[in-house]
Amino acid sequence: MKNKKKKVIEKNNNNKKVAERKSATKNKKLYTKEEIIRKRRKVKNIVRATVILLIIIGIGIFLCNSDIFRIQKINITGNEQVMLEELKVDDKIGNNIFLMSKRKIEKDFKKNPYIKTVTTKKILPNKLEIKIEERQKSFMIQVENGFLYLDNQGYILEESSINIARPIILGYSSQELLPGKRLNEKDLEKLEDVIKIIENCKKIEIYDIITNINISNKDEYIIYLENMRKLIYIGNSNNLANKMLYIKDILEKEEGKEGKIFVNGDFTEGFQAYFREEANG
Repeated sequence: MKNKKKKVIEKNNNNKKVAERKSATKNKKLYTKEEIIRKRRKVKNIVRATVILLIIIGIGIFLCNSDIFRIQKINITGNEQVMLEELKVDDKIGNNIFLMSKRKIEKDFKKNPYIKTVTTKKILPNKLEIKIEERQKSFMIQVENGFLYLDNQGYILEESSINIARPIILGYSSQELLPGKRLNEKDLEKLEDVIKIIENCKKIEIYDIITNINISNKDEYIIYLENMRKLIYIGNSNNLANKMLYIKDILEKEEGKEGKIFVNGDFTEGFQAYFREEANG
């Protein structure tokens, strides 16, 4: 009886093990199938990405080596003072348009002190359009061999022996006076005042006859009109519109006389503009 019972237990255990193996095998087969699907999908994605990458590389190689995209023409506008030879435009002809860096073009052009801004546009397949904004000669500094031209932002543009009839700046403190450099911060602050003075001088039509402007003292700017043989003591840059009215009136009344005009006081405290005639000779 015991042996029979034992055999029944063993049979039940064997059946249980068989069932567990079948269940494990079934689960294993399902898991493997899912894995295969995922792997196949992953392989397809890799193949697809590789093909796309190879196509992109092929297109890139074609674009960078095809003669179609070699620069044939460069149009430059806005250069009235800078000659094309100075910009070395011919060096860029024949270069691949895709390999040509707009930032480098702009950096190279801006090495010329006259060039303020550069805008570059690529026109496929083989053209460049470059628009230049130039700095304008607004002032001069007199040096041993001639003159330095400055724009209204204090950039030194070039040295020349030619007097271009711009106001000469006197009394500056800047030391490094070379083309491409800029006046020091102290002089730049004064130049802002000078620009205000110039704009007001234009309103009474004396800008064109200004010979020089002394900026050594920001509380006492001095203008010299050589043709009229007159010095004008402006004072600071405050109340310029009112000062110009007095200057205009004195210039008309004292025409032909050599002397000094003083508008450098505080009109709110009773100061009155006046002219002091200087003896000729």
